[in-house]
Amino acid sequence: MAGSANENGGEKNHNLNEAKNRKRGFSLIELLIVVAVILIIASIAIPNLLRAKIAANQCAAVQRTMTSAEQTFSSTYSDGYALTLAQRAGPSVRVVA
Repeated sequence: MAGSANENGGEKNHNLNEAKNRKRGFSLIELLIVVAVILIIASIAIPNLLRAKIAANQCAAVQRTMTSAEQTFSSTYSDGYALTLAQRAGPSVRVVA
């Protein structure tokens, strides 16, 4: 009987050691789920980032064009830079954009 009690106790300790060993790392399924979630998030985010990049490039192109036009105007006319609509209208007129 004493031998069988030790064997049962040994099994319990063995099961506890297995449980402790399992808690140390991630299982393969957990890692695959994390990778799948990251891929889903990336597939949603990347097209939006590309659209934002295209819009930023278009904005930069417009800004370069406006800067070039402003420089051409200021070099053609000795008055300097072109006046904005609010500056041309005077202080009494409020321009709402």
